[in-house]
Order: sequence, then structure tokens, then C-alpha cells
Amino acid sequence: EYLGDYAPYKFSRQVYGLLPDAGAAMEALASRFVEGGGTIQRRTALKKVEQGRHGEVSGVLASGPDGSVEIEAKEVVLATGGFQASSELRACHFGRWADRVVVRGSPYCTGDGFEAALEAGAGTAGPFNRFYGHTLPAPPAEMGLHNYATARPLFGEYGVLVNLNGEQFEDEFLGDEICVHTAVEQPEATIFLIYDEAVREKHGTVGPASKTRVNALEEIRNAEGEILEERNLEDLAESMASKWEVRQDRLLVTLADYNAVCESGNSSSLSVPKTGGLELVMTPPFYAASPPDRDDVYIRRCQSQ
Repeated sequence: EYLGDYAPYKFSRQVYGLLPDAGAAMEALASRFVEGGGTIQRRTALKKVEQGRHGEVSGVLASGPDGSVEIEAKEVVLATGGFQASSELRACHFGRWADRVVVRGSPYCTGDGFEAALEAGAGTAGPFNRFYGHTLPAPPAEMGLHNYATARPLFGEYGVLVNLNGEQFEDEFLGDEICVHTAVEQPEATIFLIYDEAVREKHGTVGPASKTRVNALEEIRNAEGEILEERNLEDLAESMASKWEVRQDRLLVTLADYNAVCESGNSSSLSVPKTGGLELVMTPPFYAASPPDRDDVYIRRCQSQ
């Protein structure tokens, strides 16, 4: 079913849904595969691509419920997804803290096909220090299919992202799917989103596929996400220092500089100039959330190595 183009968005895209659901669609595809003469071996994990004397593919070695399974084949298609569910591979390619990430995608994509291909002599298309991710409320917030579309801080491009040093590090207006790549390089790969009541009222509602509008702040709190709320920026900085060990003095300087830039309309004096979304942080109450970078990754330093 065609669900629409989800406009407005940064680029044109079309979205289709599987009816009645993705599970039913996969069952239908599996049935057609079996009816065509194929065999599906469930609970069977790929271990190795077998090769002949001259390096040609000769089959695969797998591990099933009853032990090792050898399957002869002249051709092997590796369609096993990524490696986001492997803490070891995340740490290897995304950085030292990436083993702690909370995986939003499939928990079964552990990189078996990727590692088997490398062992068989395959190359890669390039480095793997980039990923598709978004900022989400940090644990103990519980995120899933039931609230992912509504509890995301999509208004982050109109707020201020800072690190543990209380400093801005990226152009927030680029969107969180871009900022996450800089976020993972921050100290302890920990970042915080600061915004005020004016931003919450103007941008703090989201509309998922159902087109309903919800209060993102309430949705984050309903998910048990942690949001600090204070009547002035000095108290907010103090709370962030006490609760999250953010450098208080530097944070206040950052916010003062940011507001000055918003009033002037010229962001060139910022350490990272902002290309849009300049909204004064002046209207109480003021809010701060600790959104981890997810792959949605848990923001604990994923600096590329």
C-alpha cells in the first residue's frame, strides 16, 4: 500500500507499507519460494563460505539445531543484513564505546555474512565508520515500535546540542541523522539537547504515519526518558552539572553566545556556524534531555578507529 511521500522532508521520498503486516508478507514470500522448489532451513546460522581448490565458491558451512550443516552450491548470495547486532563489530568499526549501543534494528543482523565474505577473500566498499542513526531518549527510556515515531526529539534542529564540556559541536539544523556522526566523537560520546518553552510550543509536536499530532515532551517522559526542567538557564546549567557532570561555566558561556547569535542573525561567530533554525533560548521553562546516539546508538564514544 502506498502511504504517501511524507512531505515536508529534506528530500523527495515515497513510502510503502506491507499489508496486513511485514510478518504476513514474509510468510507469503517464503511460501512462494518453497512452492518453487526451494528449501528453507530455520534456526541455521552461516559459519563459512566453502571454496574449492582454485578459490571458487563450492557451498557453505552452517550450524543448525542438530550440529554442522554442509550445503553444496556453485553460487552463494549473502543477504544477511548488517552487523549492528554484533557488539564486537560495532566496536571495531564505529569506535571503542560502540559495543554499548542499543540496537533499534534487527537483533539477528550479527554480521555472519559479512565476516564469512571477508574470510573468503572479499573486499569492502570502503570504511564502515558511518551508520544510519537518530538521537533518542537515553536509557532508562524504553523505545520500540510503539513509540519510536512519537518520542524522538525531532525538534533538535531548533535547540542546542552540547557535549560534556558544555560546548556546541555541530550544526544542529543539519538534522540528527547527520549530527550523530559528530556526536559519537564527543567526550564519552555523550550529548545533551537544550531548548526552551518557545521551541517546545512551536516545534515540539510530531506527526507519525497516522498523521496524529502528539506532544513530544510528554511522549519522552511517558517512555521514562529523563528531561530536566528549570525556570532559568543558570539553574538548568547547575542541574546538568549535578545530574550529568556537564561543565557548568562553559555551558552558560555557550548559551549566552548562542542567544547573541540568534539576536544578530549571524551564526558565523559560533565554533560551528548554524545554517538555520536559530531560535532564542530565552522563554522559561528551559529543558535539557540526554539523547543517546543510536543506531540508534547509545552515545558512549563511538569514535572511528
